[in-house]
Amino acid sequence: MFKYSKDIANTFFLHPIALMIMAKMYLYTAENDLPFVVTDTVSTYEDDVRLNRSSPSHRTARAFDISVRGWSSEDIMSFTEFFNRKFNQYGAVPYNETKPELVVYHNTGRGYHFHVQIHRRYENTKVDLSKALAFDQN
Repeated sequence: MFKYSKDIANTFFLHPIALMIMAKMYLYTAENDLPFVVTDTVSTYEDDVRLNRSSPSHRTARAFDISVRGWSSEDIMSFTEFFNRKFNQYGAVPYNETKPELVVYHNTGRGYHFHVQIHRRYENTKVDLSKALAFDQN
């Protein structure tokens, strides 16, 4: 379910709305016999710099990424449409756009994936990942 062990611990730092949506996405993939692999959750500033991210959404506990490996183009389109329709009231408004999008299918240089991001009104700027890293080591 998680590509990296750090993301297991960091998941608990996600905003509760993002966590609820992640759970619903897991159920959707199970019901549709699709792989569900979370590839990124909450990150540090250093992670964002290393990955050349333009948005602080991972750092502020509002975003996570899901792999699309093993998904057909129809599966990708259906998933994106379903979640953008069902949870659009929580979606972020991308730059140069006017309507919210919860799920964005894109490639930022590390392969195509779903970037799931809730609106900045849910931003948590006080995420302390040192506790998550300590949790991960136990």
